[in-house]
Amino acid sequence: MVVDFDQQDVNMSMVNGIPTIAFSDRIKDILFKEMELTVILKLLGRTIGYNVLQN
Repeated sequence: MVVDFDQQDVNMSMVNGIPTIAFSDRIKDILFKEMELTVILKLLGRTIGYNVLQN
């Protein structure tokens, strides 16, 4: 999957001398959707219990 970033989608700054990157809600939604699919596929390979879902 290729995502086109707009300049307003990424905010780079320094906080206490540490570089930080903040993403827009649009980019976060795309990333979370991809992670949800990854978690589901990983869980399908083993028994799904409460402790597995919690981690």
